[in-house]
Amino acid sequence: MVFKKIKAFTLVEAICALLILSVVLLLFQVGVSQLRRVQQISFREYQDDFQVFLLQIEYEMRGFTYRQQNYFPKELYFQDELLLDSVFQLYANTGDPSFMIRKHYKGGHQPLLMNVRDWQLKPDKFGSKIEVTFRNGETYKGYVVFPE
Repeated sequence: MVFKKIKAFTLVEAICALLILSVVLLLFQVGVSQLRRVQQISFREYQDDFQVFLLQIEYEMRGFTYRQQNYFPKELYFQDELLLDSVFQLYANTGDPSFMIRKHYKGGHQPLLMNVRDWQLKPDKFGSKIEVTFRNGETYKGYVVFPE
C-alpha cells in the first residue's frame, strides 16, 4: 500500500486554533458587556439635572446659616442675617404625581429639581449627604457643603 503525503492540519494545530478562537470570543463578550454598562451609566436621563441641582443648591445656600430641624428630616432649614427662614423641601404640585425640590423663602418658592419621587438627607456639621430618587427610578447621591 502506498501512502501519499497530504498537507493538512495536525490535531495539535486544530486544538490551538480552537483555543485562540475561544479566547477571542471571550474577550469580545467581556467587551460587549462593558460597553452596555458604560452606556447605562452615560445615558441616564436625569444625571445632568442632578449635577446642576447640586451646584444650584450650594449657590442658593450662600449668605444663609444652617439651622438644624429634627422633626422634619426631609427639609433643610437656613436663616439669613435678618433671621428670615429659608427651607429646601420636597413639594407636590396639585394634580401632578411627581414632586419637586424647591427653595421656599419670603413667601415664594423657587423650583430646583423636577420629577422627583423622594429625597433623603443626612446632615452633619459641615454639610449634608443628599440622595434623590427620580420618578423613573434613577437614584443619585451627592454632598453639599453648608456655608460658614
